[in-house]
Amino acid sequence: MARKRKLKMSDLQVGDKVRILVTKHAYYSGYGGRPEILLREGAVGIVGAVRVPCVRYIKGQQRYFVCVDFHMPEIDERNPEQRGAFFIDELEGV
Repeated sequence: MARKRKLKMSDLQVGDKVRILVTKHAYYSGYGGRPEILLREGAVGIVGAVRVPCVRYIKGQQRYFVCVDFHMPEIDERNPEQRGAFFIDELEGV
């Protein structure tokens, strides 16, 4: 699969579809009795928030991330909506 052009924060709006390029744990994965939930590379989700400030700084510059929502009732029927945080270089447009 050919990669699309590199995304910029300004390219994204809430509601856009994106594909994740890395595997990460969903928010609250494994906490409070919730199952461990991995958001796997290649999964397609919907942008829920853009340009969320991160506590990480790289070379003095603050990093920002994108919240991506996934509908996964087959993983956790009590909490079918899962969210993950991804840096812009971990996403591609769909």
